Amino acid sequence: MNTYLGCQGNYRGIIGVFNGIDTYLQIADQKLCSSSCPCYLTNASDYQRNNTLSTTVANWVYSSDASSQATSFTNCTSLLQEQTYKLAKASNPNFDPDNTFRADKFADYMRRIEEKFSCTGWCSVSYYSPPLFKQILMGKFLFRDINTGPPQYLGCLNQVITWVPAYLNAWGSVVMVLFGFQLMTLILAMCQCWAREKDHEQQVPHHHDDIRS
Repeated sequence: MNTYLGCQGNYRGIIGVFNGIDTYLQIADQKLCSSSCPCYLTNASDYQRNNTLSTTVANWVYSSDASSQATSFTNCTSLLQEQTYKLAKASNPNFDPDNTFRADKFADYMRRIEEKFSCTGWCSVSYYSPPLFKQILMGKFLFRDINTGPPQYLGCLNQVITWVPAYLNAWGSVVMVLFGFQLMTLILAMCQCWAREKDHEQQVPHHHDDIRS
């Protein structure tokens, strides 16, 4: 899994898609908690106590207006989300080359990924921020409520890949049990049919024997 689909994988087609996703998420990270989309953050202390993120958090723009409810990228204005899409598409040819990207479906997918794996980003979890003239580490949920605190992991793809083998093993075990049950049912049904056929042969008189006698 890591060899072919991991962040440093050698299956270039897939890696290109992941690279495009990285670009979109990094731009979304720059927009959320910026002057264009201030965060309504009620739980900043967990972020501020995190030594790795404290410098990044200091650059965030906050809002005290509860009505804004900008606790995730999906709360930013539709205009800003459209701008993010256009910037990602313009800066990375691997992002949505066939024009099939659906922002709402992608946001829902990433929200569920972030919730399940407590992660943010995809592969590349840092980027150079032109407005700040320095490298920034992605350290907040983008599609899940950021007030749940800092993500436990940076880079969701690695967490998904770690989870897949255990899931496949569990799923495979269930399939084998169901297959075994179906096989046993088939064998029992065949045995029952065979027994009925033998019983039928014993009960039916052999007319050709009666004629000879």
